[in-house]
Amino acid sequence: MPLMHFGFGGLHREGKLREQTDSFIDHILIPKQLKSFICPEFLPIMNSPTALMADPDSVVTNNDGSISFEKYVKSPPVALLPNDIPMICFVDIPFKKLKSWHPTEHYGKLGISFTDSFRKRLNVTKVFYYKLPNLEKDNLVIECNKAMNSNDSDKLEQLTNKITHFRKPSILWPEFNSLFAPLHIKQTNGNTTIEKITYSRYPVGYDFESEQEARIITKSVGDHVEFTEQDILSIIVPTSEIGDYVCEKLKTSWTRTPDIMIHPQI
Repeated sequence: MPLMHFGFGGLHREGKLREQTDSFIDHILIPKQLKSFICPEFLPIMNSPTALMADPDSVVTNNDGSISFEKYVKSPPVALLPNDIPMICFVDIPFKKLKSWHPTEHYGKLGISFTDSFRKRLNVTKVFYYKLPNLEKDNLVIECNKAMNSNDSDKLEQLTNKITHFRKPSILWPEFNSLFAPLHIKQTNGNTTIEKITYSRYPVGYDFESEQEARIITKSVGDHVEFTEQDILSIIVPTSEIGDYVCEKLKTSWTRTPDIMIHPQI
């Protein structure tokens, strides 16, 4: 089954197809490399049944520059602690399902498909999805929280990595942009500014599970993974005109003309 990577989706969402294409060529195809970026993932934390949680929307700045919360709410059984993880993301679906792959609306139709040998060589790993109501009975979450409470740092690191690296919420629940949203607090010259960090890249209710994601986790943001021309099954483009443009641009940096696949229309 092919492994696909779609790049520069932000430019697609802005309607800048030519800029997206040029960025894809200049930063991926010509150097033959994929760059890791930070993605927010979440560590499930078990709560006491009587625990209260500060409502981020109720934060206020006091006269002395400190902050306080005007509202506390009953904590859910499992809270989600944000973790920034450097990764390279792929789509793990057959070509025949690409036509009905709805995340195309978010990422665009400009991508690259890789061989199975590339997948195996770099140990690209599928993501498993969880549902919020099931987390308090999730064995991995339970074991992770036991390690947390017992101060077993080695086991905690191992389980934390397993959860945040290759598990993901099935959908974007409203709590990500409300109760679980972290606050960025900055003090400058005696003035305190507060910014709530929301998962604004996706709308509430976004179906992450439909992405059928696979990943490479890197040590730090900006790390690169190199590929060869032999690792490529095809370059995926939205139109034949874009395909011709890509081939022309690669004439001096590739030893062969790549196979071009026109992304099927939804």
